[in-house]
Amino acid sequence: MVLPQHSGDLVAAAFMKARWMCRDALSRKSRMSAAELLLGHAAEIAGSADGRDQLLSLGLSAGAADIVAGRPPLDAPPSVTLTRGRILSSGEARRFAESNRAAHDAAVRLTIEIAGDAARFESDPGTLRRSLRAVAALQAALWPAPEIPAGGETRMAMMLSAPLLLEKAGGHRLSAKFNALAARVSRQS
Repeated sequence: MVLPQHSGDLVAAAFMKARWMCRDALSRKSRMSAAELLLGHAAEIAGSADGRDQLLSLGLSAGAADIVAGRPPLDAPPSVTLTRGRILSSGEARRFAESNRAAHDAAVRLTIEIAGDAARFESDPGTLRRSLRAVAALQAALWPAPEIPAGGETRMAMMLSAPLLLEKAGGHRLSAKFNALAARVSRQS
């Protein structure tokens, strides 16, 4: 498996996956059943703080709308507003985290999950760092996008995950404070 190296690659990969899922659903179900299945899956992942899931949810919803309208699904991917997201400094992230512990805990869990998944597929440290930086950039650029289905706490977790992913991508071990927090969050899950 080749991991995307840039946030634009992540956007394209999410929409290609959505297109494939739409076509697969249409090959096995009636148009209306396929659309309902896709909308159900889109709703399931709409609460995920992973920007890739947010893009997939957006793509599946758009694909379902295309199917209902009798159009081929996702011939043109949906538009999404990606800002040149500035990743918070660790101090800014701490201040936000103090006011929303649940979003911070979700960001910690997401960072652990993304870094673990990436490490399973990539053994080259340089490629792994670039992949994690791409996900961090996507998280920072996507959380304010009005098109994604994420709610407020999910958006906050997306925003807070970007500096954690960037720290992990730096090749440094995450701080002892982060590791202690990650252990506490894992026990609560």
